[in-house]
Amino acid sequence: MKISEVIYTIIGHTLSFPFFFGIALVSASLLFLKWIINYVRFGGESIAYTERMQRKTIQDVFVELQSKQRDK
Repeated sequence: MKISEVIYTIIGHTLSFPFFFGIALVSASLLFLKWIINYVRFGGESIAYTERMQRKTIQDVFVELQSKQRDK
C-alpha cells in the first residue's frame, strides 16, 4: 500500500465522518422528541420495555392492545 493511498483513505474517512455523525444526531434527536411528546401526553412512564432491549412507547403498547381486543 502506497503512502498516497493511506493519506487518501484517511482524508476520505475524516471527511465522511461529519455526514454520518449528522444523520445519527438527527435520528437520536427525533427519537428523543418522540419520547418527550409521549411523556407529555401519557405521563411519567412513557416508555415500556416489552423484551430485554426492545423499547416501545406506552402509545404503541396501547394501540397494540386495542387492536388485539377488537380482533376478539
